[in-house]
Amino acid sequence: MIKLHDKYEQDIEMMAESYRPLSKKRLRKIEGILGKARKTRNINIRISEEVLLELKRRSQEEGVPYQTLISSVLHKFVTNRLVDERAISRSLELLSPRLAEWAKLYQRSNKRFQNTLKSLAQQRTFITSGKKKFVR
Repeated sequence: MIKLHDKYEQDIEMMAESYRPLSKKRLRKIEGILGKARKTRNINIRISEEVLLELKRRSQEEGVPYQTLISSVLHKFVTNRLVDERAISRSLELLSPRLAEWAKLYQRSNKRFQNTLKSLAQQRTFITSGKKKFVR
């Protein structure tokens, strides 16, 4: 009996056929990169009591230890992924009139499209043995 595989298993089998082992040099290089990425260092930092209390409060809201939250914020900052909410708010304020216009245009065009579909459904024809037969 042949066992049928799902899409995920089929993809694995297809990838296995094209597998090429890495050279020892390439493997060491990749392991070195991964090792550096996993390494952490302990540091001491002076931070105001008020900021620390706020960090601890927010970490409880997020359900993570406060040190993890601090590390995450620092990582986002150095990778340019820390979000400035005020800049986003200003951008949204500038875009909101345009977004409202686009929404109205979409609604109008969508209404026309829906009406066209209804009309076509009511007027659809089927060709049966060379004759047109209208279906209502």
